[in-house]
Amino acid sequence: MKKNILYIFVFCFLQTGLALAQVPTPKHGLIHTSVQQAIQGQGTLLNLRNQALQEAPQGLDKLPQLKFLNLMKNKLTQWHPSIFTLSELEVLNIRQNKLTDIPEGIGKLTQLKRLNLAKNKIKALPTSIGQLKKLRLLHMMINHLEQLPESMGTMQNLQVLELDYNQLKSLPAALGKLQKLRLISVGYNHISALPAQLYQLTQLHKLNLEHNQIKELKKDIGQMKNLNALILSNNHLTQLPESITQLSKMELLVLSNNKIATMPAHLKKMKGLRTLILVGNPLSKDEKDRILNALPQCDVRF
Repeated sequence: MKKNILYIFVFCFLQTGLALAQVPTPKHGLIHTSVQQAIQGQGTLLNLRNQALQEAPQGLDKLPQLKFLNLMKNKLTQWHPSIFTLSELEVLNIRQNKLTDIPEGIGKLTQLKRLNLAKNKIKALPTSIGQLKKLRLLHMMINHLEQLPESMGTMQNLQVLELDYNQLKSLPAALGKLQKLRLISVGYNHISALPAQLYQLTQLHKLNLEHNQIKELKKDIGQMKNLNALILSNNHLTQLPESITQLSKMELLVLSNNKIATMPAHLKKMKGLRTLILVGNPLSKDEKDRILNALPQCDVRF
């Protein structure tokens, strides 16, 4: 069952996430694998992936035209100041290194559209992250984040926010200002409640909250009219608000391993629902039968 749930979520993520996550596709021969190559060729794309680098190479400050920098799968423990001189950079990937922080200098990279810092040991985001007003995708999963700055509320072009496998106990109210958000994934954290402002994200398509400590959803969830995938497995829910049945675009609803004994009365209004996962909830046989009768079009799993 876990594999099935993961597959469904990944599929939903691909539908929205990959469409947004396009990175520059270089013409043949224009992607460089050393700084010296890039300097000589006045390159805009530099791939230094998996080179066992312990620090960023010298010479990055001689590449003011650089748009794409990949430092994934190295051994970086610190940021080299030259990275923050790359004023034209649009894509920065430092996934799977050993970074523990993000300097305030990140705010100088005002052209960034995609930032991937997943699989590091980063404990906090700097206030200056809010200066990345063109950023569309922020990947921060598998770090040590404990909180997020309110300054994120100024990142008005953010569309995909991935924060799974951190130490977050709450989300900032300022996220409710980010009306272009399409996907929020904060699974495997310690979040016990959602800020009221989050329900104002009426353009959000996918919300992943699996493996947290959420006890209830507010009735305001009915405002999230474009939500089509909601993952709430392994939380502490005992019921859902009736307003959730107003989400006519909902296709996937995952509620496994909660404490839900009854589902909303007007489930039949969710005519677009295709998959409902209720494994590991204390539902009676009568309640299961009612759910099946209300959702004949839906693949329901108990």
